[in-house]
Amino acid sequence: GGPDLAAIRRAADEAHAAGRVIRTEMGSEDHRRLQEQYSLPPIKVVLTNWSPTVETWRVFEIEFFIGQCYENNKVPGAPTMAAYSTGTRPENPDDIPELATDGSTFSPYTAQCFGGCDPREAYVGLDISNTPEWLQAQEPEASYEDVRIRCVRFYQSGDYRYYAEKIAIEEVYLQTPDMIHVTLDVFSDAAGDTWSRRPAYENTLWRVANLGATPAPWSVTEMKMYEDATCNREVGPKGSPRGTPMSSGTFMIENHGINTVFDEDFESYWVATCVSPQPNTSALGCAPREAFVGLDFSDSPVYVRCVRIYQTPQPVGSLELTRSYTKGLALHRWDGGTYKEMERFWDHHWAKHTWIPIDERATLSSPFMGHGGLPYYVGSWEDTRGPNNSAVRLSNDDYTQTTWHIHELEFYESPSCSGAPVTGEPMSMQGPRSMNLTDLIYDGDISPEFYWYSNCTAFSGNSSLSRPGACDRQEAWVGMYFRPDISDGQGDVYIPEVQCFRLFQSRTQLYQATSVNLWTFFDGEWKLHSNHRDLGGGWWNRRPAVPYSMWRAINVDVLTSQWRIQEIRAYRDDLCLNETTTGEPISSGALYFNDHFRRAFDGSTLTSWGADCTVCNDTMRYWIGSQLPAGADDVAQGMDVVRCIRVWQSPEEAQQMAYIRFDIWTGGDWTESPFAPNGVVGVKGGGAWLKQPAPPLSKWRLIPTAPQDAFWRLKDIELYADPECTVRLRMPGITGGAAIALSGYRQDVVGWGEDFSEGNFAVDGDKDTSVVMPHQPTRALPAWFAVDYLSEFAWVRCVKVRQGELEVEQQSTLRLELWDGINFTHDHPELSDREILLEGLGGGGFQRRPAKPGSMWRLENLDFVAEGWILYEVEMHTDAMCGGAGNWSGVGEFYGPEAAISSGYVPSGVRPHDKYGPHKVFDKDLETVWKAQCGKIPEGLEARGVPMPPLGCRPHAAWVGIDLGNRPQVIRCVRILQTGYRDHQSENVLLSQWDGFGWAPAMRLDGLGGTTWNQRPASANSMWRVVHKKRQAKTCHGAMTRISDRVWGVAELEFYSDDECQHRIAGGSPVGSGSVESLRPTFLDKPSYSMVNAIDGDENTVWAAQCRLGWDLLNRSNIDCQDAWLGISYHPSAFEVKCMRIQQSHLESGTCCDRAEELLLQRWNGTAWIEAVWRHEPPPGAFLDPLYLGATFINLGTCPRVSEFPILHEAKVWETRYRKDSDSCRVPLTGATTLLGEAFCIEHSRCIAAIGGAGVCCPVGDPDLAISRCCCSFLANEVIFVDEDDANPYRRDFNVEYAVVQLGLYLPFVGAGMALIAYTAALILSPRAQDAVAAWSLRPRRRCPWVRYLARALALLMWPVLAWRSWLEEDFSTFNSCVVWFVLPGPGRTPPRMNQLWRGVVFVVVVSWLFGILPWIAMGALLGETALKIMIGLSLAVRTAASPYDPGNKRDMKLREMVSNTRIMAGDDTQEGPELLFGLIGTLLLGVVYFLKFVFDVLVLRTSMISYGMIEVIEVERLVDAFPSIVGLLREPGLIIWEIMQWASGIMSMAIGFLMGIPKCEGSCVLVAAMALVMVLVVGCQWLNYDLFGLFAAARQAVKKTKPECQRLLTDGLIMASMSVQFGAIQCAMLLFTRALALANPLKSWVWMCEFEDVWAVVIGRVFIAATSLFGIVFVFLCSNGHFLGQDYLTQDIAKALRIDLDALDPDGTGPEG
Repeated sequence: GGPDLAAIRRAADEAHAAGRVIRTEMGSEDHRRLQEQYSLPPIKVVLTNWSPTVETWRVFEIEFFIGQCYENNKVPGAPTMAAYSTGTRPENPDDIPELATDGSTFSPYTAQCFGGCDPREAYVGLDISNTPEWLQAQEPEASYEDVRIRCVRFYQSGDYRYYAEKIAIEEVYLQTPDMIHVTLDVFSDAAGDTWSRRPAYENTLWRVANLGATPAPWSVTEMKMYEDATCNREVGPKGSPRGTPMSSGTFMIENHGINTVFDEDFESYWVATCVSPQPNTSALGCAPREAFVGLDFSDSPVYVRCVRIYQTPQPVGSLELTRSYTKGLALHRWDGGTYKEMERFWDHHWAKHTWIPIDERATLSSPFMGHGGLPYYVGSWEDTRGPNNSAVRLSNDDYTQTTWHIHELEFYESPSCSGAPVTGEPMSMQGPRSMNLTDLIYDGDISPEFYWYSNCTAFSGNSSLSRPGACDRQEAWVGMYFRPDISDGQGDVYIPEVQCFRLFQSRTQLYQATSVNLWTFFDGEWKLHSNHRDLGGGWWNRRPAVPYSMWRAINVDVLTSQWRIQEIRAYRDDLCLNETTTGEPISSGALYFNDHFRRAFDGSTLTSWGADCTVCNDTMRYWIGSQLPAGADDVAQGMDVVRCIRVWQSPEEAQQMAYIRFDIWTGGDWTESPFAPNGVVGVKGGGAWLKQPAPPLSKWRLIPTAPQDAFWRLKDIELYADPECTVRLRMPGITGGAAIALSGYRQDVVGWGEDFSEGNFAVDGDKDTSVVMPHQPTRALPAWFAVDYLSEFAWVRCVKVRQGELEVEQQSTLRLELWDGINFTHDHPELSDREILLEGLGGGGFQRRPAKPGSMWRLENLDFVAEGWILYEVEMHTDAMCGGAGNWSGVGEFYGPEAAISSGYVPSGVRPHDKYGPHKVFDKDLETVWKAQCGKIPEGLEARGVPMPPLGCRPHAAWVGIDLGNRPQVIRCVRILQTGYRDHQSENVLLSQWDGFGWAPAMRLDGLGGTTWNQRPASANSMWRVVHKKRQAKTCHGAMTRISDRVWGVAELEFYSDDECQHRIAGGSPVGSGSVESLRPTFLDKPSYSMVNAIDGDENTVWAAQCRLGWDLLNRSNIDCQDAWLGISYHPSAFEVKCMRIQQSHLESGTCCDRAEELLLQRWNGTAWIEAVWRHEPPPGAFLDPLYLGATFINLGTCPRVSEFPILHEAKVWETRYRKDSDSCRVPLTGATTLLGEAFCIEHSRCIAAIGGAGVCCPVGDPDLAISRCCCSFLANEVIFVDEDDANPYRRDFNVEYAVVQLGLYLPFVGAGMALIAYTAALILSPRAQDAVAAWSLRPRRRCPWVRYLARALALLMWPVLAWRSWLEEDFSTFNSCVVWFVLPGPGRTPPRMNQLWRGVVFVVVVSWLFGILPWIAMGALLGETALKIMIGLSLAVRTAASPYDPGNKRDMKLREMVSNTRIMAGDDTQEGPELLFGLIGTLLLGVVYFLKFVFDVLVLRTSMISYGMIEVIEVERLVDAFPSIVGLLREPGLIIWEIMQWASGIMSMAIGFLMGIPKCEGSCVLVAAMALVMVLVVGCQWLNYDLFGLFAAARQAVKKTKPECQRLLTDGLIMASMSVQFGAIQCAMLLFTRALALANPLKSWVWMCEFEDVWAVVIGRVFIAATSLFGIVFVFLCSNGHFLGQDYLTQDIAKALRIDLDALDPDGTGPEG
């Protein structure tokens, strides 16, 4: 049932469109009637011009607020709310009313006015009937006040043509058909070109009103407002915040608007609108306070304390009636609700002679109001500044680094600042807006958190200025205003005259002004009173000060850090005995509150003054001193008030000044003190008292020379007056009369008292205390330590120094310097270089310098030690044998633990800190150790403040030794006992001696191990060792599963001096890389893994290598046995090891033991461990340099046979390695290796054991190079090394190879000669020459019987030729025909024609070649026939199987059955029980035989497959172990078969080796190979046709049925043995055949080393072997296909031997012609 809002709005729009607008005032009768008549609140609110405008009214933005301004309940603008206005000016159609509420100050609304807007003609506003507040106002309990607009912000144009000086807020009601505008409030001081809020906030409106009446309207040309009482800080158009002009109004706004007052144009002026009639005239003037001009500061409050005004001058001759200026001004301030009158000012010249009412009199005396009697038409500035001395201020006289901070300031009328300070109003450069800040200067509180600070802007645009807020000279100031308050407005006021001030500014120079000016306000401006320099901070600076009442120490140097002084004292005598009167501490300032300069005078070194700089890099800027009481007696001494100083600077070297200047205050400035040249003294040092000046030679110091930054820890120092360090000088803290001085130190301890220096630790004689001094030469801050003998002369000739244990806290070289009265220096004629430079220093024990040559010895590591060097014991001996048989020659025990020196050690953390110190290596206790400083440092004991070097000792970084004092010795032998852990060992160590100037090498100790004593020097070949190179990866049967590797374990190790391992080298002591020393054993572990266990002869004890397992903390994941080693020292005896035996442990504990697969045998050559090598000289024909064959043994750590050791950890497996077994033992041979043996390692039993069966060995690698391993079977009896004896001297005596080569060289020529003779004889002899010569020789010669005998002898000699000629003529065989074709190719066997002579040449060549091969054919045939006869002989066992029974004779058959106890089974017969039993026994025996045959076949197959790389190596022992348990007894026979196979395959190589060794010449080798082919062919061509295996099978069947049981078994076994031997023999023959064929390959090149000329032998042999090979291949193929089966010329020998008729097998028939 509420009102129809839509109808209301339509009616309102209609009334507005019709122009039916009725205006009334809030609270008027019409308004009250309206409220009673109409129950709705106003529907619109508008802003209207209350004053006229020149052209139109332009409004940029309006904001209406429901309720008060502070509630901030803003009414939404367009388009949310509809706009409402008088309309838009036609010239500006786009300036619609919606733009006045769109939120933008760039889009104005222009009212529809023509020729200017009359008052209340234009308005613009919003329809508020859509607001939630308006709707809520309809509720019965609501009030119109809930929707009333009580606040407005507007932004109208600043152009005088478009703005109204007065505006009003109106509510709009609808009273159909009219719109009723009700005025809520009128604002007469509206501003333009800025936001104005009405009602305004407090202090945002300031104005000046005419205090006196003006006959004419008040006219003002210019005016300025200031925030300070002296009119220096302007507000308004040029101030901050910016204000907007406002006024009481003007009738001539176009020409004399308010903007003219602030345009700085003296030709324009503002004329007030005044309507007050003047007495005695009809003119309208301005009554008091009727007109005003001011500034609107929008929402930003300001405070105005001074005004300058330029009232418009009057024309000359103007009358009083036309006066437009006022003689008095009133300053008004808006307090949020009304204007409050703040000050009243009168022209003081006029006021003195004029009576003014009390409530209108001036509030302040202002001598600058009025014109001092000048006519007003002249025109001048008037202002409200105070009289002379009404203000005083202090300004900075130098540039400030940043803002100036002042805690307190006091001004005094007394020149000595006595009495009470004057009081007044604070003032500062910030003005009244920062009055709260300025008040802090005068609140009496010097707390560091309460201070005034400047806000300088002089350098704000300077980008090179590093700090913001820096002040230019005299830019920053602070002062006091003495308000010239007068109650009667005419009397004079008392104003104090300031003569002295006390300033308490910031303790930090960054916020200080070190020089200030005192100013007083005089004649309206600031006049300089006095200048005051060298002010400090953090204390009361009193100026002026009494002469000689202040002293100070000011920096001459610069620092890269803060300057800190713990304590400083001044004395009035030269020896620093009588202290100057204590005064008030003063300084340039302090950085922090805890750095207050009072702390430098509080008697405690635990507190300190810190200069107000983090980097004090400005000279003559930072200082500290004292201000004596004004009446102190010392002031009367003038410049001698200070004669000596003592200063205790910071222990941090970077916080110390090297030089300071001592100044005395002379009344107006500081002057250098005369007790030192220019007042400058050296005070470098800290952490202890330093006295200056000091006499020459009263101080001595040590200074490191290292150029790198580091820390220097000094534990003890002793100074001596003699070079031998026997006459000790007194030291501080012991006998008195001396003091310490040092460069500074790192503070490590607390709670030692207020006058304690850690430097005292260096002279307290306690080796567990120390001082740490930073050494920073890169910053020109070296560390040093000095002893000050005060005023006494001292002379130092020897020094003992004990440094820190860690390398990073040590200095290797120190320099001794003396005090020359001004500085420390080392340049003195009485000091030698040996006394000045202390070189080669370490960190364990006292280091003495100078020292005689040979008086100090040390051992230093030459290798990188990964986790720090650790030693159990060291012995140094003067005897080269280290004492020998019990003769002790050590030097350590005569000098005590203090004689031990070292590079440092690992601290223990508990007293004594040298638990691991160097003296532990000389204490004869094998349980204590020295740990080098480069080892693992326990947590919390690392060097503080410096990065620790990486873990590990660099070469030469760790050393330990002994100081022999004044008894030099020569060390000739050293025994050293290191820990077993490899990362705590140095394999190579250097023995150095002190030569007087430095450490000089004396002897190397190489190849050291751990756990046991190592002695050097040691004679060559006195020590031998095996080095672990590779772990055995194979897992043995029964081994536990492991997740990590284990250490290497050895039960026994033996070395032998012979090649057969027969002569063991007895005695010796174990040496090794290290043993497992600490272990938490399990039940599987041995009680000890000592190294002696490996040579004690007890197979049940084990040595376990350390293998990086760890020393004190074990870590199995780090186990690495690479290069672990075990050896035996026979020193001083020397031996040559040629063979070794080792038994590796198979323990199954979690720690031990893994086996080594590869070991390297090394020997000690006198200086180092080198691989054991033996010289091999290749044959002379090889033209090769001698070879040195090493001793790398592989294929070790094989698993034990399960059958022999079923429990793995109980296995005791000895492995023997001869030097020929070495993987490095490879010698160059010739192509004869192809003939001598197979290339595959599996074919050589020694290679299988030494190398493994995989791959090739003979030769190894490229077969063309013929480099073979020494383990090849054909090298078993060969001389490999020069120190071997030839086992077969007959070879050397007979030299068969030479004979073969020579035969090959000469026999062809013999054959060629005989062929020529035969060919010639065939040509020249008659076919009947034989008969003719026979007849001639038989002719009787009676006269000369001897002639007959001679003829017969001649005929006998000619017989071969004659028989040859007859054979050619008479024989017509095929062979003869072939020969005749070559020799007598003519018709009828006549000599050849010319074109047939070439046949004779061929004949000669062929015969020559046949003569060359004749011996080898003969020997091959002979050997073949011999071998065939042997095989036939072995076949005679078949003959024993012949049945004596006739199958056709029943009696014989019955007898056979009775004898053999076997029946011949018919088809339906069954066996009886005995037969079954005997059959079973026979089957079992046969099974064994065939199983062994199966083993033989498997081994052959295995050999072939391994040779060709088809399978991995399978050891025969493992294969035999795999036999089922049911045939377990056959394992040994299986191995025997394998050995027989190996032996049989090497028969040929053994034969060749026995006769000629390894053939070196190609000719001899080819001829021998061809001979072997002939032999094989002779055997093969007959044996292949014998079918002996068939005969053996038949014989076995015959034996089975015809022999008694015992004979049957014996005969059957004999037949099987014969068959097996023949099978093996044929296998060897075929092996030889294939080897010879390989050598016959004409396309294959070989390496030869023949020292003879064997060209002819090569040619003949190559042709021979090629022909033989071709013939052999064809013949074997034919035999295999049965082409010669049964031929009687082949089978007759076997038939005869076996007494079997084989004619039926001959396909050509039976009989001799068959």
